[in-house]
Amino acid sequence: MADFEPFEEYSRGFVGASWSPAAAESFASYLIRSGGDPYGGNVASDWGFSGRGEGELLLNFRVVEKVWGKDAIPGPAQVRGDCVSHGCGNACLFALSHEIYNRKPDEKTKRVEGKPEVSKRGVSQGVISTEAIYNFRGHSGDGWQCAEAAEMVCTRTGVVLRNDYGDRGGPDLTNYSGSIAGKYYRGNPPPKSWQAIYAEHQARTATNLKGPDQVRDFLAAANCGIFFCSGLGWSKTRDENGYAKQTGSWSHSQSIGAFDSRPEVVKKYGEPLVLIINSWGSHWQKGGRRILGTDIDIPEGSYWAKSSLLNKCSVIAISSINGWPIGKLPTYGAKGNI
Repeated sequence: MADFEPFEEYSRGFVGASWSPAAAESFASYLIRSGGDPYGGNVASDWGFSGRGEGELLLNFRVVEKVWGKDAIPGPAQVRGDCVSHGCGNACLFALSHEIYNRKPDEKTKRVEGKPEVSKRGVSQGVISTEAIYNFRGHSGDGWQCAEAAEMVCTRTGVVLRNDYGDRGGPDLTNYSGSIAGKYYRGNPPPKSWQAIYAEHQARTATNLKGPDQVRDFLAAANCGIFFCSGLGWSKTRDENGYAKQTGSWSHSQSIGAFDSRPEVVKKYGEPLVLIINSWGSHWQKGGRRILGTDIDIPEGSYWAKSSLLNKCSVIAISSINGWPIGKLPTYGAKGNI
């Protein structure tokens, strides 16, 4: 799509993300068949982390920065309507980064896995290939559903690093390519050699989340990544602390990078805030980035939003490991009132 400007396109009504009851039902059915639970509240209760993170600043994006550096977020700006694959890819990036940072043994192999090799250029392009996800949407055009993308990264494709796979008969995914993203879909799938590479590192489990409390709990304890689809739009301008007002409408998918329910934040904004990572590059939005009361800046291209708005979103958590073990979420060297 030539000269695709995401903010203008989505604000004019472009449908990059849509709701499909059939996709949601298929995703829930898959989770049950695979031994998972489509209800995140049940998962949090069963694993004993309901209520975790309440009143705290949860800086999950710092895990990605610690593992990959600050260039990994926000990644490249969309050049077509493939936002769902960007949101899902970022969720996979967060899950993978937690696994690396916390050095928890893989639940199947029992090995503690190290950080995989990705070039500096690949990191700046987002670490995880979004094309490998988008190649499995159900039609040839642009736009998709979050539920179907989550099911695909668990079953048909997976977590594919931004590397050159030419020596194995695969594509060069070092640079984000809208052309590769749009070329294939399930009715015209990628070559078999590509599919074999794509499926090597699948996400093992996922679940649906409902409302801000469940998002907070999972960010605090579940070693996962979270993304969502919604019809909500936001301002191009942030305040001095990185907060943006909800305005307008986008049929869009984005990922979640932090949660702030500290009393001083609730006092200033009326409720906890959630950090949204957009896929429109570094410069689509202007304004402050310094987190209230700290020495920390949120990533370029991201913004704080009122967490109650998550009640209007279809939210999914993805983990790259088989289960939801409670992980330690330290402050990662941050200073200030956290």
